[in-house]
Parts: sequence; C-alpha cells; structure tokens
Amino acid sequence: AINMDLELDVLGASGLLTTSGNWNANNTTALAASYAWGDTSGNASNSGANSDPIADLQARIIASAQRINGWMMNPRVALCFLSHPKVRDFMRQWYGDAAAQQMARQVADVNMDAGAIDFTLPLLGSFRINTGRVESNAAGTTTDYIMPDVVIGVTQPPGVPTNGERIATAYNFRRKGPAGVGFYTREVRFDARGAGGTLIIVEEASIPTMTSGICGGMIADVLQ
Repeated sequence: AINMDLELDVLGASGLLTTSGNWNANNTTALAASYAWGDTSGNASNSGANSDPIADLQARIIASAQRINGWMMNPRVALCFLSHPKVRDFMRQWYGDAAAQQMARQVADVNMDAGAIDFTLPLLGSFRINTGRVESNAAGTTTDYIMPDVVIGVTQPPGVPTNGERIATAYNFRRKGPAGVGFYTREVRFDARGAGGTLIIVEEASIPTMTSGICGGMIADVLQ
C-alpha cells in the first residue's frame, strides 16, 4: 500500500514526473492530434497521420542533458507503441519479425502477469511497462492505470553519485528509520473492536524529489 502511494505521488496524474511544469520547457512536449500514437482506448490503428513514436523518443534523447537510459509508460500506451508500423519497422530492422511479435504479445498479456514487463530497444534504452491500477471513481467501481497516457524518459546513473558529473532525473530521499531499511513495523494488541486482534503499524518517511529537469523528458498527449 505504501509503495502504491509512492507510485501515485511520482507517476500518477499530476505526479512528480508526469507534471510538465516540473520539467525544463525543452525537455517536455505535448503531441498534436496528427502525431498521436493511437486513441485513448489503446487502438494504434487510430494513430495520427504524422505519428512517429521512434522520432518522438529520439527528440527527447537529443534534448536531454544526459543520456536517457529508461522509459516508462502504461500498458495502453505500450500497446499503441509496439503496434505502430514505424516501431515495428524499427524492431524488425534489429530483431526480425519473430522478436517484434513476441514483445507485442507480452504487453498484450500484461494483466496475466503480477509484475511489470520490461523490454529493450537498440539505441533507445530499456522500457518499463507500469501495470499498477487504482480506483478511478468515487464509487470504486472502475479502475485505471496509475500512470496516465504519457511517456517518461529518465536518467538513472548506477549507484550513488560521488561527483558532479552524473545526475539522476529523480531520487526518493528516504529516512532509514530504526530498522535501517526505510520501513519500520510494529504490532499492537487492539481489543477495542470486534473480537480483538493485532494491529500492524507500518511507518515510512520519504520525499520524492526531482533532481534535474533537464535530464530525461516527458511526452504528453500520446493518445488522443
């Protein structure tokens, strides 16, 4: 539950990385309707006449002050991305037909998998399909993906930076707490309700922080 709350803060609607105002103006773009990758139902056949997902990603790579090595998108965007003819041509150039079809099937079957799906494309980097869902209306009868229909590119240097030559797009600064791992749990006997039982208390304190608005990038209005 805490991890889902953090994901909402960072990748949810109006989250840390999904808010265009948190980025340098040169590092974020909103696609016009004719450049959309597909419609809001995840149908790539309704993509804009001028759409070119590969060119959109390459433009964000060029605009970034540091090399983008990771991309994030929800399954709806990923389906349009992997189904787009120009993306399929790009994958076919490197992998051939069989591998391209396998990647598309993996994302299509994402609800059958408990975890996220990753794949890599040459020259572009790794892709993470964020599958988390939350209730999207007050009645709790509808769910939708935590991540909106945007694409986020991030820079993630390995380890902890020790000089000013490398920087990450964002970090989550977390207090280690008594357990030294960032999470602290304890149990309390609670008899005030029902038959009584054990109340489990989980504590976590962190501040997701955007450390650079010029490293990485965002593409908004991907589906229209």
